[in-house]
Amino acid sequence: MLTGSAYGRDVRPGLTVEQAQHAVRAALLWQLRVLAGWQPRAGAELVRRLAAWYEIANVEEQFRRFAGAPAEPAYELGALATSWRRLAICGSPAQLRRALASSPWGDPGAMGRTR
Repeated sequence: MLTGSAYGRDVRPGLTVEQAQHAVRAALLWQLRVLAGWQPRAGAELVRRLAAWYEIANVEEQFRRFAGAPAEPAYELGALATSWRRLAICGSPAQLRRALASSPWGDPGAMGRTR
C-alpha cells in the first residue's frame, strides 16, 4: 500500500514491519529537511525543533548499540542536526554522555537541569 505513495522510495515489499516503520519515519524526515531548506533562518530553526525527535532516537539507538542490542540505523539529519555529528562518533556510553552534557541537550542524568 505504501509502495505507491510518497513513501515508496524507501518502503518496499519484503520489509519487516519495523523496517517499514523506520522507512516511513525517514521519509518524513526527508520532507522536513526539504521544508527547512525553503525557510528563512527562523523558520528553519522551528523545523529543526520539529525534527528533534529524530536526534533523540539516534542517541537512544546509539546506547542500544553500545549495550550490544539490535539497533535501527541512524536517521540522516543533515542540517537539522543539533549535535548528532559529534554524538555519532562517540565510542562508549561514557563518551556519549559527556558529549551530550556539553551539547544543547545537556546531561541526561542531571536531576532538574534544563537548558
